[in-house]
Amino acid sequence: MMALSQATIAQAGTGTQSIQSSDENWGGYVVVSNYLSPQPVFNAVMGSWIVPSIPSNVFYGTTNRVSEWVGIGGSTLAADGNLIQVGTEEISYPIGGNSYFAWYEMVPGNASAVQVFSVSPGDVINAFIQEVGTGNSYTISIIDSTNNNYFQHTFTYSPDKTSAEWIVEKNLSEPLSDFNVIDFGPAYTSGNYNNVQDQANGSDLNIGQLPNYEVTIKNSGGTTLAYPNALGSDQSSFTMTWQNPS
Repeated sequence: MMALSQATIAQAGTGTQSIQSSDENWGGYVVVSNYLSPQPVFNAVMGSWIVPSIPSNVFYGTTNRVSEWVGIGGSTLAADGNLIQVGTEEISYPIGGNSYFAWYEMVPGNASAVQVFSVSPGDVINAFIQEVGTGNSYTISIIDSTNNNYFQHTFTYSPDKTSAEWIVEKNLSEPLSDFNVIDFGPAYTSGNYNNVQDQANGSDLNIGQLPNYEVTIKNSGGTTLAYPNALGSDQSSFTMTWQNPS
């Protein structure tokens, strides 16, 4: 998994309105503490979604895939861009057959995503990342509520903490699998919001209560591959819609 390119992030005034942006591999929502000067405040993120069904490969000789995850850090608004993630991934292979699994990754750190258990289309996923104490430890949890599968582990790690994310991701070198529509929600984060008006430190906030970027996946030529809809009335749910493979 890769971090969001800073070149694609539009700078804007302060506020909690959604700012539209685009990226070649990320789509969904990214929250920050402040558009102009994001602070490292985020210490937890939570998200839920339903594992999509993808078709068998129709592009001979390629592997198609898509992944869904929540994370802290990685927008490269901070100098290091460290990112901690947990989510699910769906792959269709060139000779047939699909793979569905849960995973986690820490960038930099893991050489690649670490698979933790298999999932199936239609499974309800709940994913959490939580800072432990005030140090550099984080607990990653992912639960398949449909099949009662569960992974949890505490790691020593230091994400940049300037952003939290709810993302559908395309691998840059492979076509984006046709996932149709992915439902996200509820989606929450928490942190020390000293510069977010009327919010107590440590309180849980949804996407719409924070300055946020609504990110569309576009290729280098500007073609839309997948896009998020506007936040729902609860300000903590949205859908991602597939449009093109590459």
